[in-house]
Amino acid sequence: MSRTVPTLLAALAVCVAAAGCEKSAHGTAGSSGEPSIKVVSTDRPAGLDPATATDAGARALLPNVYQTLLTIPPGETTPVPDAADCQFDTPTTYTCTMRSGLTFHNGHKLDAADVKYSIDRLRTVPGAGRGAALFASVASVEADEDTVTFNLRRPDATLPYALTTPAASIVDQEVYAADRPVEPAEAAGSGPYRVVRYAAKGALVLERFTGYKGVRPARNGTVEIGFPSAGATAGTTAGAAVVAAVEAGRADLGIGAILPRAQAPATTSTPAGTAPRLSTLDGTLTGWWTFHLKAPAARYQVVRRAVAQLVDREALVRRVYGETATASYSLLPAGFEGHVDAFRDSYGVPDRAKAAALLRAAKLHVPVPVTIGWTARPGGTVAREVDEVRRQLQASGLFRVTVRQAPGPQFAQRAASGAYDLFPVERDAELPDGDGFVSPVLRPGGRPAYGYASVAAARLVEAERTGQSLADRERAFGDLQRLLATDVPVLPVWQGRTALLAASRLTGADSALDRTSAVRFAYLGREGK
Repeated sequence: MSRTVPTLLAALAVCVAAAGCEKSAHGTAGSSGEPSIKVVSTDRPAGLDPATATDAGARALLPNVYQTLLTIPPGETTPVPDAADCQFDTPTTYTCTMRSGLTFHNGHKLDAADVKYSIDRLRTVPGAGRGAALFASVASVEADEDTVTFNLRRPDATLPYALTTPAASIVDQEVYAADRPVEPAEAAGSGPYRVVRYAAKGALVLERFTGYKGVRPARNGTVEIGFPSAGATAGTTAGAAVVAAVEAGRADLGIGAILPRAQAPATTSTPAGTAPRLSTLDGTLTGWWTFHLKAPAARYQVVRRAVAQLVDREALVRRVYGETATASYSLLPAGFEGHVDAFRDSYGVPDRAKAAALLRAAKLHVPVPVTIGWTARPGGTVAREVDEVRRQLQASGLFRVTVRQAPGPQFAQRAASGAYDLFPVERDAELPDGDGFVSPVLRPGGRPAYGYASVAAARLVEAERTGQSLADRERAFGDLQRLLATDVPVLPVWQGRTALLAASRLTGADSALDRTSAVRFAYLGREGK
């Protein structure tokens, strides 16, 4: 019997209700002697229901309010128990034994039936499709007193990881309807904090839940989260406003889109030893370029390999993304089990001579005409990324590049038809596991593979999804990444970074930061308290 330790997530749902709407917490408040933490964020959450709230603000906050069966501790990659202890009894049967004495913030008992309801509800609530997709292998969920049993359609090594995500947050079946998201005023989890005040404008306030039973008890009494507006001063961004609030001592912690502003050196008036500390982690947002293998130029493997040999990721990241990203050499990014720098191992540093030799050996006339397609995305960085790749390819003299922009729907249609040889893609993985990066791109039924059909790749994806040991999965991941570096259906380019800025007096900031963009406030405290 193989054993996988499950975990619980504490997911915070922060309510966005009508302006001025507030909610009083039920039950016992945190003691007044505990520290109060002031947080500023660029991202106000769009809702409190973990089945449907997937925006950046919700991702940061949900794990503080709700609990999950399993969780992933700071600095680790493997799920451990939180609300339950879990194991695979067979490759298709996963059993969880609930922790005793669990309650929701409203005082209702939390039991196995609530877990079953929470997972089943993902299939019935409008807007919960992304969460439901994480549990596609689950045929049924059974609840019997303190035991939850997941019956799987096929072996699925990703299930324990899915059970750590906000989508797997345990909700109260007496409060959360099966056919609609919960009203913010009714939200109640079982995580280390409960929401005691929320509003469409103004601060959100969390209070330590003294009835919490899990692996992450809060080290502080309350957390107040403010949302500075951009443009208060001409040219000021929300990120700059957040950083300024921490630097001025008005807040203990800054989160959200604070890079690269947070990289700026402290002012000369900042006393020694009191400057804020920046913590960063490589995150789950990744960017790559997709080739259409039926397009005029990209249908040739040698062309794709020549592009891979030419693109200078380090220069691209430096010129386009700065400190907000790092260069990436694999579809499975750094920091996740099974990662290897397959493209760096295969191609080394950018080398025009090697790229030219590839094209010459294939008797292709240079410059090879290639077409780049793209569509605008929020933030404007995609336009600069496209221009940088165009510049690099054109400067080599090996390619003659045409760039074509189109509106979203038109772009998608043209990309699927093979009108573009290559185009940029970015994606934020839903699953904190290597499969969350490779399967949606390569697995049949996932994101279109744009002409890439590989029996070997399909077998390796299936092997990593069904592997019964970490060694088996890492072997499959490694072989898959090396295969992609040879076939080059995609060209990984960058991996986003997540960050927080902590005042010098704040403790626990490094543990609070999560590569999935969650910020776990329970670890935060103050020096001397």
